[in-house]
Amino acid sequence: MKKVLITGLLSLTCFVQAEKQQYNIILDKPSTNWKQALPMGNGRIGAMIEGGIVQEVIHINEDTLWSGEPLPHLDGTRHRNILPKVRDLIFKGKHAQATALGNRTMLGRYNEAYMPFGQLKIKDLNADAKNAVDYKRVLNLNRAITTTTYKVGDVVYTRTIFISFPDQTMIVQLKSSVKGKLNVEIALDSLMEHKSEVDANGLLVMNGRAPIHADPHYHGHNYNYDKSPKKLGMRFSSAVKATTVDGSVVKNGESLKVTNATECVIRLAARTSFNGFDKSPSQNGKDAAKLAKDDLKNIKEKSLKQLVKRHKADYMPLFNRVELELGNTPKNDLPVSERTGKNFKAGQDPDLDEMFYQFGRYLLIASSRVGSQAANLQGIWTHKMIPSWSANFTINCNAEFNYIGTGAAGLSELNEPFLRLIEEASVDGAKVAKSWYGTNGWVLHHNLDLWRAAIPVAGNVLSATFPTGGTWTVVELYDNWKFNPKRSMLKRINKLQKGNVVFWLENLQKHPVSGKFVSVPDVYFENFGIKKSGERFILSDGPVSSTILIKQIFLDYIESSQKLGLDNQELVSKVKSMITKMPEIKVNPNGEIQQWHGDFDGNWKNYDKTQLLVMVGAIYSNQIHPKLSPKLADALMKMLNTRKAGYTKYNSMEESGLGSWRAAFPANTYARLGKGDLFKKVLNGTYTTWTNPTLTTGFIQSEWMLDGNLGLMGAMQEALIQSHTDEIVLLPALPKEWAAHGSVKGMKARGGFKLDFAWKDGKIVSFKVYGRKAGTKAKLVINGKVKTVVVK
Repeated sequence: MKKVLITGLLSLTCFVQAEKQQYNIILDKPSTNWKQALPMGNGRIGAMIEGGIVQEVIHINEDTLWSGEPLPHLDGTRHRNILPKVRDLIFKGKHAQATALGNRTMLGRYNEAYMPFGQLKIKDLNADAKNAVDYKRVLNLNRAITTTTYKVGDVVYTRTIFISFPDQTMIVQLKSSVKGKLNVEIALDSLMEHKSEVDANGLLVMNGRAPIHADPHYHGHNYNYDKSPKKLGMRFSSAVKATTVDGSVVKNGESLKVTNATECVIRLAARTSFNGFDKSPSQNGKDAAKLAKDDLKNIKEKSLKQLVKRHKADYMPLFNRVELELGNTPKNDLPVSERTGKNFKAGQDPDLDEMFYQFGRYLLIASSRVGSQAANLQGIWTHKMIPSWSANFTINCNAEFNYIGTGAAGLSELNEPFLRLIEEASVDGAKVAKSWYGTNGWVLHHNLDLWRAAIPVAGNVLSATFPTGGTWTVVELYDNWKFNPKRSMLKRINKLQKGNVVFWLENLQKHPVSGKFVSVPDVYFENFGIKKSGERFILSDGPVSSTILIKQIFLDYIESSQKLGLDNQELVSKVKSMITKMPEIKVNPNGEIQQWHGDFDGNWKNYDKTQLLVMVGAIYSNQIHPKLSPKLADALMKMLNTRKAGYTKYNSMEESGLGSWRAAFPANTYARLGKGDLFKKVLNGTYTTWTNPTLTTGFIQSEWMLDGNLGLMGAMQEALIQSHTDEIVLLPALPKEWAAHGSVKGMKARGGFKLDFAWKDGKIVSFKVYGRKAGTKAKLVINGKVKTVVVK
């Protein structure tokens, strides 16, 4: 692709890019629990590094290791037959009755759970926690390498770890500063059924299998293995090779023992029998043991120097695409724990903001690569047999926030696993549309797992009946495509759009009072509605969030079809006609956005006012926009300013960050609405309340929810550059804390533009725009003025 650029100098200040900042997550003590471990990954293999002294424990994950197997499509005839009655009850205002009926008749089965592969344990036979000094643990984001160092007597011990994407293995280098002082024992372990041994070739191997079913954490920590002769369930295997220049490596029962060495290199491979979402991993699976050993054979002739070089050559070009400079502080050499929590002071640590942003990009590269699975609730990292919410691909917001920032972050190709997830799930989604709804097209709901079942899960309609889950994912995939607009990807997205559009054309129902077409039965996120009478309900008619998402995929389908030059005017005409028949977003008598179409007198309240899914209209759409629809933007701001409600203990939306998606929603909304200081309050609240010592973000019962990191990364980009209209706006929501000076290099805008720019005292002082081809026009808003440039 030929790249050409236009530049502008708005003052005598020249654009000077600072020397590359090194981003180091530093800890001054070993982990005492899993959330203090450092995350690493190559998209498929994940690791959490504890950094122990007497014993290093590295928690290993592999992204296809899930409980269960593919099951036949769950027939939805009962759901289809009861659907007209549920709709009728809702339209008659009997929402509570409809909800009760739905809970009895409209649910499926629970998803399976993401499983913890095992642990690589390295016992230091020389170390004693009491006599070790000068301890330091560092994750360098620029190179995706962790280093742990400590001193025992006169000897400095160093562990260096990275996970290679090109070589699909984890590499651990152990070093002693004094010749022959390295003495360690290396073992493999797992929480699942497994067997470890040292084979005839001196490889430490572990083979095991996963449970056939695992319940969600909120149903107890129950899982079971198949006891039939087939022994159904995923197989997994790891192989470890340890080599030294001096000293010896010998078999020691089920482990390897290294003695009198100066340096030891450990190479670990991890594989499963996964052979596709629709194939039995036990009956038609791949040979996990052979695959793991083959991975080690493939790097047998490569030196450590070559492996490091290949790892850096793959990772660093991705990471280095975007640079962010917000200022310098003397705290860069301090542990994260001394920069967050009670130690955080707003406006005094811009380097922390830079590192949090780049950590998000690091995590995305670590958990989502071409060919891998999509990033789940916890990315690719878990240490529990029953992770929180089964570590599913939760598509009622979590998965979407995982991928919200890929385009602007210059990482568009990392959307591929997310796109493939939805393509594969739409297969069962088409069956669900036919058997559960009696219509064509495809539909997805609240949750997905490795096996891609599209049904509403078991439990309660509150966390199952979310028919716009698939709609939302495709809206996001199309929006992300605009940052790197390749025709081949657009064809795949347009195909998904068409199937979901067909589903909604046949499933939207005419409201008996308003005459508008709405989604019913539906839910307003995971949110109870409360009527003036005190009646609570879940199933409802026309939640505004669903109307926004459905209308958006209609608009997107029309646009993408035009870009592809498709001959589908009959379908496009139907879509255009349906758009005119759908409800408009309204402001209720309280000056807030009306959240359900059926709330004609403005008396329906939402139970938890932090769960405002209407924010999708500002974040994933232009339907709520400060310039295009200022009244709606004001109404949304009033909702965000609403005080304490429901079970939420905080006094305002931005206070304390709220964690995970609860932070990502308001942070992105404030940024889109141009409220930079409020966006920054959410980010600051995350630092003070929800940030772990490794900069990962917590949430209620979970040690870590990935969307807290990635959703806030997306919001940081929205504060600096926006391109969701026909303009590229620089510094649309710059918080005062960042106003003094700063610069960005390589951040992307829709249309495939890449931008470098710098500012001082809140004003742009220089900029560069890189285009995809000559003749491309870019309309920029710089310091409030519109400037159209042509790439020559």
